[in-house]
Amino acid sequence: PVLVGLAVLGLGRNGFQLIEPTQLEIIRAMLWFITVASPHGALVMALLRVGNACKGLGASGHCVVPPFSAALAAMVLESALYLGLVRRLDRRAFRPVHPNPNPLNAPSPPLPLPPSLPPS
Repeated sequence: PVLVGLAVLGLGRNGFQLIEPTQLEIIRAMLWFITVASPHGALVMALLRVGNACKGLGASGHCVVPPFSAALAAMVLESALYLGLVRRLDRRAFRPVHPNPNPLNAPSPPLPLPPSLPPS
């Protein structure tokens, strides 16, 4: 949020005056950044939508919380990226498993007789 705030204020308001965002647009940009950049932020935004944080504000356009579908898509994408990274790192960290030539349930070869006993 701090980076988005600095970027918005640097480009508009008292900065380079390239854009003129309203207060709602600045807050909306910060909440979208939180949704996209953090899995926990996406979960919080989804919970805000489920908890009717925008009750009565949907039609007027004053709701600054990202839609539930956007928060859900961000969580799915972040989860897929995380699982792919974990799989890749785990594959490098473990040795391959080779099959055991003599599993426990296979019959073992007969033991050789000691040399002092004659065969029967």
